[in-house]
Amino acid sequence: MSRQVEDQDPETARKTRQEDENGPEEKRSKTETTRESCLDQPMDSSVVHEVVKFGDSHSQVAKYYDADTTEPIIGGLHSLEELLSWRRSEAQPFNVSTVPLSPREPPLSRTPFRTLVSHDMMGGYLDDRFLQGTDSELPYCFYHWNHIDIFNYFTHSMVTIPRPAGPTPRTDTEFWSWASAVKNMPLFLHYLTEQIHERVSGGLVLWYDSVVHTGKLTWQNQLNQNNRSAAAAAHSDLSPSPAPKQTAIAVLTACDGFFTNYKLDGAEPGGHEGFSAVQGRQADVYVGVDVFARGEMVVGGILFFSQPWSLSESTSSQAAIFAPGWVYETQDRTEFRHNQDSQFWGLLSDHLPPHRPVSSLPFTSTFCQGFGRASTGEERVLSLHLPLASSTLVCLVYKASAGVSVFLEMSVQEPNEDKLRHVSPVVLDEGHVLSSQFAQLCAFDSEHDWTVACALVQADGCSLRDLTVNISRDGEPQDTAFSCRLGQITLLDAYSLHLPSERVEGLCIYDVAWLPGSSEEPLLNATLRWSFRAAPACHYRVHWRRLRGPDPRTTAGPVRLVSRAYSQVFRVTELAVPRPPALLELLVEPVLKSGFVLPESQWGRARLSYNSDHTQGL
Repeated sequence: MSRQVEDQDPETARKTRQEDENGPEEKRSKTETTRESCLDQPMDSSVVHEVVKFGDSHSQVAKYYDADTTEPIIGGLHSLEELLSWRRSEAQPFNVSTVPLSPREPPLSRTPFRTLVSHDMMGGYLDDRFLQGTDSELPYCFYHWNHIDIFNYFTHSMVTIPRPAGPTPRTDTEFWSWASAVKNMPLFLHYLTEQIHERVSGGLVLWYDSVVHTGKLTWQNQLNQNNRSAAAAAHSDLSPSPAPKQTAIAVLTACDGFFTNYKLDGAEPGGHEGFSAVQGRQADVYVGVDVFARGEMVVGGILFFSQPWSLSESTSSQAAIFAPGWVYETQDRTEFRHNQDSQFWGLLSDHLPPHRPVSSLPFTSTFCQGFGRASTGEERVLSLHLPLASSTLVCLVYKASAGVSVFLEMSVQEPNEDKLRHVSPVVLDEGHVLSSQFAQLCAFDSEHDWTVACALVQADGCSLRDLTVNISRDGEPQDTAFSCRLGQITLLDAYSLHLPSERVEGLCIYDVAWLPGSSEEPLLNATLRWSFRAAPACHYRVHWRRLRGPDPRTTAGPVRLVSRAYSQVFRVTELAVPRPPALLELLVEPVLKSGFVLPESQWGRARLSYNSDHTQGL
């Protein structure tokens, strides 16, 4: 494949790659055309008509969905044939990430000590294969993004495709990478690196210690003459034969870095320093550390992590942590979060440089990790790098016991200064126009005893670095039980309190499948897709309601929430709907990053009419 592209002129090669990815227009399938054109349809242009049949329709959508529930799932490519036959135009939209990677501070190029996590856990694609989440009460979840630089999702597939949202909803704060373990065609490594740099912003290609220069699978556990030469063929095919000293860096010139296997077998973790230091590539060599400490003479194990983290000092190398799922696989899963925080990453946090996502206004958080029921501790609410507007509105939604006071403290950084300045925002009166306007735009009300506290911060040119919530009790100090629930925090430009005029467009329904329910009500499974061109949405609320049927005298039902969607595609699964014949309406409500909700007139709408074999549709 690489040779064919190399022998063509640049324009022909570009067209060849484009056809390989997208396929010729005239060969596109009928199903694909339907999925693309549905986004161009005007709202309420038609009603989808379905006949309720069990079995046949289910098998037709099994390729991209779970065989039992039709939930969207993700998996890897298992053969060279699958890889070569893949086309971008045929990609399942659920598998496409829609959230761009955020910048980070400091950037990777200026990080003195880097940490790579290789998530090798029980073969991969466990609960996290379900792209819309799982109802598991005790899932594995990785959320210590502030401690690491590179996350590699490893499975035993030929090509691993990580889920778009990653193991948690917040992977937009870090770098993704592809780790190469190709057992042949070293020329491909150089070509892959070039293409990743061209097509994927922030993409990295790392060579995993597996193959020596003869092509044999033999782990070296360090960068040495054997595995450095494994990619020498790639380098020599693309340029004149290197001198002996140049051959030593072939693997690093062919890609972005190298990380070793974790067994020493007499080797020293820093044995490669003499070679990499000459070329100035120490930051691109990662020493493997196995959390399980499998085998003899292994770098790693939980005892290793209980010692001061000293790889950066002893070897001038970076760390590649293999299988941190040890905490989940071997320990009490009901104590997973405690063990993950205190017994593992808590041992490392003081030795790892902090990383902060560089966000922009508006910023909203509900403090939800995506799993679990409660969170305790005295940690900061958030730590990041957030440029503030000249007049920034900070709003906290909370519910506290009687006599409990809640107030905010912030640390801001002045322009071109390293020193932080502490700010204690003064909460605006409840009837202040900004507080009232914010509560109205977010559709907050006081019937559930939630308090909306807003403060106006004047910080032109400053950046928010830390935000803390202080909770105190009125009166004399004494031991007493209390509760305080933090619902949401929002920071936005005080001059942006308005709604966009755009509406959700082109809502379409496809890949419909029916499952039998426990009663006469069938279970609807269908994929929704839409377009929303306004300011980025935080999420979408998917609703449904009955319009008519099965009794034509029945009035329309209320709007009912189905779930949240975090992209512009969503799979409705196992939704109990009225027995046929009936007419339903599916609705999509955008919630903006500011927390603002749009009126129902701007929601997306699509209708689904269905009947059984012996009834007439509505």
